[in-house]
Amino acid sequence: MTTENKVNELTIIAQTDETTMREIVDMVLDGLNPVHSERSYEKALEDFLYWWSGEGKPSICKVVVQKYKTLLLDKGLSASTINIKLAAISKLMHEAADNGLIDPVQAAGIAKIKGVRYAGVRSGNWLNRSQAQALINAPDITSLKLHAQATHGADKRG
Repeated sequence: MTTENKVNELTIIAQTDETTMREIVDMVLDGLNPVHSERSYEKALEDFLYWWSGEGKPSICKVVVQKYKTLLLDKGLSASTINIKLAAISKLMHEAADNGLIDPVQAAGIAKIKGVRYAGVRSGNWLNRSQAQALINAPDITSLKLHAQATHGADKRG
Protein backbone atom coordinates (compact mmCIF):
# COMPACT_ATOMS: atom_id res chain seq x y z
CA MET A 1 0.00 0.00 0.00
CA THR A 2 1.43 3.36 -0.96
CA THR A 3 1.76 6.21 1.48
CA GLU A 4 -0.78 8.20 -0.54
CA ASN A 5 -3.40 5.42 -0.26
CA LYS A 6 -2.73 5.11 3.47
CA VAL A 7 -3.26 8.84 4.00
CA ASN A 8 -6.48 8.70 1.97
CA GLU A 9 -7.77 5.81 4.12
CA LEU A 10 -6.97 7.72 7.29
CA THR A 11 -8.87 10.78 6.13
CA ILE A 12 -12.08 8.81 5.53
CA ILE A 13 -13.15 9.10 9.16
CA ALA A 14 -12.59 12.88 9.09
CA GLN A 15 -15.00 13.11 6.16
CA THR A 16 -17.64 10.91 7.81
CA ASP A 17 -20.94 12.66 8.30
CA GLU A 18 -22.52 12.95 11.74
CA THR A 19 -25.13 10.24 11.03
CA THR A 20 -22.49 7.64 10.25
CA MET A 21 -20.43 8.65 13.29
CA ARG A 22 -23.53 8.35 15.50
CA GLU A 23 -24.14 4.86 14.09
CA ILE A 24 -20.58 3.85 14.95
CA VAL A 25 -20.97 5.28 18.48
CA ASP A 26 -24.22 3.31 18.84
CA MET A 27 -22.38 0.12 17.79
CA VAL A 28 -19.82 0.75 20.51
CA LEU A 29 -22.54 1.33 23.12
CA ASP A 30 -24.57 -1.70 22.04
CA GLY A 31 -21.63 -3.94 22.91
CA LEU A 32 -21.57 -2.83 26.55
CA ASN A 33 -23.44 -4.64 29.32
CA PRO A 34 -23.76 -2.52 32.46
CA VAL A 35 -25.80 0.64 32.03
CA HIS A 36 -23.22 2.73 33.91
CA SER A 37 -20.52 1.62 31.44
CA GLU A 38 -22.75 2.63 28.58
CA ARG A 39 -23.30 6.08 30.09
CA SER A 40 -19.62 6.66 30.83
CA TYR A 41 -18.55 5.51 27.34
CA GLU A 42 -21.23 7.64 25.69
CA LYS A 43 -20.07 10.71 27.64
CA ALA A 44 -16.43 9.92 26.84
CA LEU A 45 -17.16 9.58 23.12
CA GLU A 46 -19.30 12.73 23.03
CA ASP A 47 -16.48 14.66 24.73
CA PHE A 48 -13.88 13.28 22.33
CA LEU A 49 -15.97 13.92 19.21
CA TYR A 50 -16.78 17.46 20.40
CA TRP A 51 -13.07 18.14 20.91
CA TRP A 52 -12.21 16.48 17.59
CA SER A 53 -14.77 18.65 15.75
CA GLY A 54 -13.35 21.74 17.43
CA GLU A 55 -9.91 20.79 16.18
CA GLY A 56 -11.22 20.84 12.61
CA LYS A 57 -11.81 17.07 12.36
CA PRO A 58 -8.23 16.06 11.63
CA SER A 59 -7.56 12.50 10.50
CA ILE A 60 -7.85 10.39 13.61
CA CYS A 61 -4.58 8.66 14.31
CA LYS A 62 -2.40 7.82 17.27
CA VAL A 63 -0.96 11.34 17.38
CA VAL A 64 -4.40 12.95 17.56
CA VAL A 65 -5.53 10.65 20.38
CA GLN A 66 -2.23 11.27 22.23
CA LYS A 67 -2.92 15.01 21.93
CA TYR A 68 -6.38 14.47 23.45
CA LYS A 69 -4.85 12.40 26.26
CA THR A 70 -2.44 15.26 27.00
CA LEU A 71 -5.37 17.67 27.14
CA LEU A 72 -7.14 15.41 29.66
CA LEU A 73 -3.98 15.22 31.78
CA ASP A 74 -3.62 19.00 31.66
CA LYS A 75 -7.21 19.34 32.90
CA GLY A 76 -6.20 17.39 36.00
CA LEU A 77 -8.64 14.53 35.46
CA SER A 78 -8.11 11.37 37.50
CA ALA A 79 -6.27 8.40 36.04
CA SER A 80 -9.44 6.29 36.05
CA THR A 81 -11.43 8.96 34.18
CA ILE A 82 -8.74 9.31 31.53
CA ASN A 83 -8.39 5.55 31.16
CA ILE A 84 -12.15 5.12 30.66
CA LYS A 85 -12.10 7.82 27.98
CA LEU A 86 -9.14 6.17 26.23
CA ALA A 87 -10.84 2.76 26.37
CA ALA A 88 -13.99 4.23 24.81
CA ILE A 89 -11.95 5.88 22.03
CA SER A 90 -10.09 2.63 21.40
CA LYS A 91 -13.39 0.77 21.09
CA LEU A 92 -14.70 3.48 18.75
CA MET A 93 -11.66 3.11 16.52
CA HIS A 94 -12.05 -0.67 16.52
CA GLU A 95 -15.66 -0.32 15.34
CA ALA A 96 -14.62 2.28 12.75
CA ALA A 97 -12.00 -0.14 11.41
CA ASP A 98 -14.55 -2.99 11.34
CA ASN A 99 -16.79 -0.75 9.23
CA GLY A 100 -14.06 0.29 6.81
CA LEU A 101 -13.75 3.87 8.03
CA ILE A 102 -10.11 3.62 9.10
CA ASP A 103 -7.23 1.27 8.51
CA PRO A 104 -7.24 -1.62 11.05
CA VAL A 105 -3.50 -1.08 11.60
CA GLN A 106 -4.20 2.52 12.57
CA ALA A 107 -6.96 1.40 14.97
CA ALA A 108 -4.54 -1.08 16.52
CA GLY A 109 -2.00 1.71 16.97
CA ILE A 110 -4.57 3.80 18.80
CA ALA A 111 -5.44 0.82 21.00
CA LYS A 112 -1.78 0.61 22.05
CA ILE A 113 -1.83 4.06 23.65
CA LYS A 114 -0.89 3.49 27.25
CA GLY A 115 -3.32 4.53 29.94
CA VAL A 116 -2.41 6.70 32.89
CA ARG A 117 -0.82 4.97 35.87
CA TYR A 118 -2.66 5.20 39.14
CA ALA A 119 -0.62 7.17 41.66
CA GLY A 120 -2.87 6.62 44.65
CA VAL A 121 -1.56 5.26 47.92
CA ARG A 122 -3.60 3.56 50.59
CA SER A 123 -3.77 5.78 53.62
CA GLY A 124 -4.61 4.89 57.17
CA ASN A 125 -4.54 1.50 58.83
CA TRP A 126 -5.97 -1.35 56.76
CA LEU A 127 -7.20 -4.57 58.33
CA ASN A 128 -6.03 -7.94 57.13
CA ARG A 129 -8.54 -10.78 56.66
CA SER A 130 -8.34 -12.15 60.23
CA GLN A 131 -8.59 -8.68 61.77
CA ALA A 132 -11.66 -7.90 59.67
CA GLN A 133 -13.30 -11.19 60.72
CA ALA A 134 -12.53 -10.47 64.39
CA LEU A 135 -14.17 -7.06 64.03
CA ILE A 136 -17.25 -8.61 62.45
CA ASN A 137 -17.48 -11.24 65.21
CA ALA A 138 -17.01 -8.75 68.08
CA PRO A 139 -20.06 -8.09 70.26
CA ASP A 140 -21.94 -4.83 69.81
CA ILE A 141 -20.62 -2.46 72.50
CA THR A 142 -23.73 -0.28 72.49
CA SER A 143 -26.00 -3.24 73.33
CA LEU A 144 -23.60 -4.33 76.09
CA LYS A 145 -23.75 -0.84 77.63
CA LEU A 146 -27.56 -0.85 77.50
CA HIS A 147 -27.65 -4.31 79.09
CA ALA A 148 -25.25 -3.20 81.83
CA GLN A 149 -27.31 -0.08 82.54
CA ALA A 150 -30.51 -2.08 82.70
CA THR A 151 -28.96 -4.73 84.98
CA HIS A 152 -27.30 -2.26 87.34
CA GLY A 153 -30.39 -0.13 87.44
CA ALA A 154 -32.50 -3.15 88.50
CA ASP A 155 -30.04 -4.04 91.28
CA LYS A 156 -30.24 -0.55 92.80
CA ARG A 157 -34.03 -0.49 92.73
CA GLY A 158 -34.39 -3.91 94.43
